[in-house]
Amino acid sequence: MRKSLSNEKSTEESQSLNSELVSTVNSNYNKLNSVQKDIHQIHEQLESLMEMNTAKGLKRLLRKQLESIITEAETKSKQEAIQYLKNSQAELLYQKNKIDDQILELSKVNLMDTTYDQLSTLMQQAGSNITQINASWKAVEYWRKSDQELTWDNLKKSTVNKSKEKIKGFAIGTYQTLKKVAYL
Repeated sequence: MRKSLSNEKSTEESQSLNSELVSTVNSNYNKLNSVQKDIHQIHEQLESLMEMNTAKGLKRLLRKQLESIITEAETKSKQEAIQYLKNSQAELLYQKNKIDDQILELSKVNLMDTTYDQLSTLMQQAGSNITQINASWKAVEYWRKSDQELTWDNLKKSTVNKSKEKIKGFAIGTYQTLKKVAYL
């Protein structure tokens, strides 16, 4: 009888342990599935972000946005559509300016090792004329000398009239343009 009771107790304990084990395995399985879903979502988001970092991806994104705007405008009355399109135009212009700023930021050159041609191209795109470009290059070359230090503060000194470091044609506006297209 003791043996029988002992066996029953063992069986009950085994069943309890098996039940706990099954519960733990199920819980871990559910957690694993949840983590896999999270990883899959993160992977999709990364792919989407990487696609947006390409010209083709940006073009596709803008095309979808324009299609959405047109579709939405078609569902409105004439006056509502006009107002909606004006608002959308303002938003798109804002986004275009942000894209232009991002392009400019990504195009920046390091003044420590840039060439005249690289700097000239960027400054022309930013609206500088040849006199301003040449003055900027002279200022950069001056401060690149081994006995000088090329810093924004030093470059700013080259804009000040009556300063021994003044570079002809290099004024505060040109300095600010230089800061837009280059970094140190």
